[in-house]
Amino acid sequence: MMEDKEDIEKELKIYKNRLKEAMEKAKLAWWEMDLPSGDVRFSERKAKMLGFPSDRFGHYTDFTERLHPDDHEKAMQAMRDHIEGRADRYEVEYRIKKKSGDYRWFRDVGGITEKIWDSKKVTGIVIDIDEHKKIEERKESLQKILSKDIKSKFQLTQEYTQKITGGFDLPDEVLEHLEKIKENNQDAIELIDKTLKKSD
Repeated sequence: MMEDKEDIEKELKIYKNRLKEAMEKAKLAWWEMDLPSGDVRFSERKAKMLGFPSDRFGHYTDFTERLHPDDHEKAMQAMRDHIEGRADRYEVEYRIKKKSGDYRWFRDVGGITEKIWDSKKVTGIVIDIDEHKKIEERKESLQKILSKDIKSKFQLTQEYTQKITGGFDLPDEVLEHLEKIKENNQDAIELIDKTLKKSD
């Protein structure tokens, strides 16, 4: 019986280590929060990702005070929506200040896992999405640059077409083709403007 217990403990230790390694590779960390107290427990990796020792955080406000000002209300509202039953789970992307002073992007997904009278336990996973966000931002920036460059070329073509139609005595057939070019150019410029407006 003792051997069985030892075997089970060994196996549990192996699986625990595997899970820990998998979470590290995937840049994941777990967390728990008690309500209404606001006390938190979490894997050391959550604090490590921010460059702090784990004893730096004991209450959820220790984390929320480090949120980027533009993301603070969004994160708090996402939690309120879940706690008050307006959302099936807590899910939000935000930036949080590391010990170095730089901000890093994370995504939190969680939900109420225990409820006794007025007390609740919210459990979740935090995912480091900083690299993905930076790639996304670079792509958006490149798209803006390319769109503006293409727009300027269409505008230049539009100007030349205008000069040709206004400055030369051309056959009606040629003028019709030039008018179509102008219309297509204008459509392209408007489409680029809409794309740039959406990305702002």
